[in-house]
Amino acid sequence: MCNVKITRDILNINSLKIIIINTYESEIDISWKCSITGKPKGNKHELMSAMRSSVDEQIFQFKKNNPEKCVLCTNTDKLHVDHIIHFDEIALNFINIMENENINIPNTFGDTNDETHRRCFLEIDNNFKNKWIDYHYKNATLRMLCQTCNLTRTKTKHKF
Repeated sequence: MCNVKITRDILNINSLKIIIINTYESEIDISWKCSITGKPKGNKHELMSAMRSSVDEQIFQFKKNNPEKCVLCTNTDKLHVDHIIHFDEIALNFINIMENENINIPNTFGDTNDETHRRCFLEIDNNFKNKWIDYHYKNATLRMLCQTCNLTRTKTKHKF
């Protein structure tokens, strides 16, 4: 490590993120919480990040093809694409299916190349990734919500 920089998060312009600059100028992000506690994020967080980033195209297509207003309050500011059945529940259901079929759940991940520092599946896990993308496409029901409606909605009790 030779330096640290703080920059705006591309995915959430209202937040900041910490980037460690290594000796050979490669960069790695670190959560502010991890930097304070000294504890790394667990495998579950890494898996969920890879699962989220792998369905980006579905999210972008939904956003592109749907009205730019909240379906609950018709607000047009700070819109989010929301999963009616929580993402965590969909992911948990999928992982349970994969475990029942004795399909290995990935535990090593790469970084996306879009400067968001999110996790992605490695090439060796393409079978799992493709099954997940297909499962999400068939089982996720999306809707547009404003930030307020999205952040105040009831949270799921069925988390992975």
